[in-house]
Amino acid sequence: MLRIIFKPTERCNSNCKYCDVVKKNVVKDMPPELLGTVFSRVGEYLRTHPGEDISFLWHGGEPLILGPDYFRQARDLENKYFPAEKARVHHAVQSNLTLLTPEFLEVFRELRIRGIGTSYEPLPGIRGFGAARDWQAYNRDLSRAISLMKASGFTYGFIYVVTREALPHAEELFYALTNFYGGGRLTINPVLIYGEDPHRLAVTPEEYAEFLGKVFALWWKNPDRYPGVNPFAHYFNTIIKRRPTLACSDSGDCARSFLYVGPGGETSQCGRSADWGIVSYGNLKDRTIDEVLRDPKRADFEKRNSVLASGECRGCRLWGLCHGGCPLDPFPEHGNIFHKTSLCAATKTFVEKYFEPITGHKYNA
Repeated sequence: MLRIIFKPTERCNSNCKYCDVVKKNVVKDMPPELLGTVFSRVGEYLRTHPGEDISFLWHGGEPLILGPDYFRQARDLENKYFPAEKARVHHAVQSNLTLLTPEFLEVFRELRIRGIGTSYEPLPGIRGFGAARDWQAYNRDLSRAISLMKASGFTYGFIYVVTREALPHAEELFYALTNFYGGGRLTINPVLIYGEDPHRLAVTPEEYAEFLGKVFALWWKNPDRYPGVNPFAHYFNTIIKRRPTLACSDSGDCARSFLYVGPGGETSQCGRSADWGIVSYGNLKDRTIDEVLRDPKRADFEKRNSVLASGECRGCRLWGLCHGGCPLDPFPEHGNIFHKTSLCAATKTFVEKYFEPITGHKYNA
């Protein structure tokens, strides 16, 4: 399945400390005519790949800032460019939810969307509105939206980003996050800082591993109650169940399956590579999706596995759990993707110090 990370806007109504988008000087929306071009390209791809589906993730910025009519236009463009194939396009939305209304949910149903991904932060001053980052108003709006979704039969999953401010609060954050858990998916990620870190939010791999370890010790007491908590469920499925469900950053399989499309029609490997200006595959104004996917620069992402497996990661017993980590992580330090990520150290510490001793299961590739 081709996974398109689609960013139609870089505008946002929030001001999160760790967001890369808010650092940009140019903020833009995708104009309606270019939205038509994108959906035309999707239609071309579906017709030339009859056995393949597309995962279409609306991202931002904050996509809901565009208003319900923008999504209605997307609905109409599906009916124009690929009416017979639209069931093969699986729309999803990543949103802060603070702008959600019943009108949005109506058009989301028409786009076959039944759940929305979001982020949640119990600690003050990290996510919020305005220069003061009003987190109380932000979380009130988020809670209102969650109630609306539940009443309307929608599900939600959310991401928690571990910053330096979170490190002393691992246990209490576990209870806050699982109380907010809606039976969907909770993913715990480390904060990713590219460039300056004025708020001192970055955490070391060891600190992130220790945070995960403390939370995992609590989660493991009742894993069936919260089956969608990651990365724990990924490790559980991969190590114990022997059914790998690794995230994109650890799978070693992002080379051909991901494509980013930005508000100007620009393409890249994923949202991070676009936000950080690491790689460009041209513009959908000028190239088809197939032409973008055949860009020679994408071959580097395929080549990386063999380079690492015979080099820096050779002989590592945990290779099958992380594959050297996200290809983008080593870029700030090395200027290329052919190195393992520093977060490999977090994987090693977490698995060997916490997962294996606590569960009694040892990873064997």
